[in-house]
Amino acid sequence: MPISRRSSCCNGARNGRRAGRRRRRPQGNMRRDVMCADGVPQWVRLCELSALPTVGARGFDLRAQGVDDIFVVRQYDLLRGYRNSCPHWPGATLPWCKHGYLDPTMQYIVCHGHGARFTLDDGLCVLGPCLGQTLEAIPLRIEEDAYLSAYLPLDDPAL
Repeated sequence: MPISRRSSCCNGARNGRRAGRRRRRPQGNMRRDVMCADGVPQWVRLCELSALPTVGARGFDLRAQGVDDIFVVRQYDLLRGYRNSCPHWPGATLPWCKHGYLDPTMQYIVCHGHGARFTLDDGLCVLGPCLGQTLEAIPLRIEEDAYLSAYLPLDDPAL
């Protein structure tokens, strides 16, 4: 779904910004108003693909609550999305700081509350109190060769 933009000679003249200067959207807060009235899950655009590190993780606060709801892990061609919730203690967030989902070697997702380690490719816990359990995967897709989207049930209270 394309992002709508106003075209006006005074675009951005409000709130002290100079006329003609476009307001840049934060890369993590792209269009999220794609939910149908019946609550059916929809594809939600998260960010530009180029905004993700080649190796690393990035969280997304979809409800603007100050806590990431989901996060995306990237390791070169591997791209996976997970809900930010430890299976050992549902609702417990994983990172120790914003985007701090991976261990120092960038080989495992870490729950910094419990010390659990999860594989990047399938979210399987290989060390910690939830051994053998997995993180909840979030389907991802790349749109227009430039944008990353996630398939989300936005009416889910956990999101």
